[in-house]
Amino acid sequence: MEKGRSKAITFSEPAIYYYICAPHASMCSQVIVE
Repeated sequence: MEKGRSKAITFSEPAIYYYICAPHASMCSQVIVE
């Protein structure tokens, strides 16, 4: 995404979701949905 943009995502199942920044592969994180 471009700088200053945002995106909303709805998670329908409890899980740990991992994601990686596309332009910066060393930047990664996780979302924990209970």
